[in-house]
Amino acid sequence: MLNVVIGLRAARQGPITGKVVGPLNLSLGVRALLVIVCALFSVIVAIVAGYMSHKPGARKRDAVLYGGGAFVGSLTLCLAVLGSLGVLSSPGAQ
Repeated sequence: MLNVVIGLRAARQGPITGKVVGPLNLSLGVRALLVIVCALFSVIVAIVAGYMSHKPGARKRDAVLYGGGAFVGSLTLCLAVLGSLGVLSSPGAQ
C-alpha cells in the first residue's frame, strides 16, 4: 500500500469519513523545516506590522517593539496550529 502525504493531510484516513486517524508521520527534518517556515512567516508579519505602526517623527523603537509583539503573537499562533494538527508530535506519541 502506498502512503502519500499531500499537503498537511495524513495518509491514514478512515474508510468513508476521511477523518485523520492519528498524527502525521513526518521526519524530524520536515518538522524542522515547517517550524522555520513559521518563523520566516512571523518575521514578515513583524516587518509589515512595524512598518505600518511607525508614524513620521516618532521614535523607531516603538515600531520595533510593536513588530516584536507581532512576531511573538504570529509565531505562537503558527506553532499552536501545527501542534493541533499533529505535525509537531513525534510519530510514536498518541
